[in-house]
Amino acid sequence: MTGTQIVNAADATLKTVPTLRLQGTMTDSGQQMRMDLTIVRGVGCTGTVGEGSQGTIAMVVLGKTVWLKMDATFLKSMGSSAATKTLSGKYVKTKTSGSSLSSVASFCDLDSFAKSVKKETDTYTKGGLSTVNGVQVIALTDTSDKSVLSVTTAKPHEVVRATGTATEPGLMNMEYSAGVKITPPPAAEVVDGSKYGL
Repeated sequence: MTGTQIVNAADATLKTVPTLRLQGTMTDSGQQMRMDLTIVRGVGCTGTVGEGSQGTIAMVVLGKTVWLKMDATFLKSMGSSAATKTLSGKYVKTKTSGSSLSSVASFCDLDSFAKSVKKETDTYTKGGLSTVNGVQVIALTDTSDKSVLSVTTAKPHEVVRATGTATEPGLMNMEYSAGVKITPPPAAEVVDGSKYGL
């Protein structure tokens, strides 16, 4: 198989996997993002997302509902001491659209993520073999932007690591699984985001 054929096979696997865990960093709109998210196809996700020095958000997404818990650094960046006190240690409940904070929920769409990993016109060349988390992988380099996908040599082929480019650096590990259940935060830890314009 050519490098492109291997990536196409891995892309097909990614588009059908029921659950995917993402751990690492990526560049989004020029900002360095760090995340540890478990995404369940057609259900939602749970985990944490951070951006630069702005702090970290713990999030739970189920359907069209989002619960976000901002750490002290993130709350401070909002500039309201009253909100900082009220929201500290709490999950803000909002919607996946129409909220100033809902954009983070876009990371929970597994179909959109799969499309971002490989575009239809991308072609790849084969590189060397190595091991990621005890599994043998082959490095496959995008001929256009020089990003690298590490794909398992055994079938079914799976992308287990994505490495960014010189201009959009990042390193994202991917773990495939099933049977993950996402549940809302305890009601005692939830506040209504609409009261704070969120």
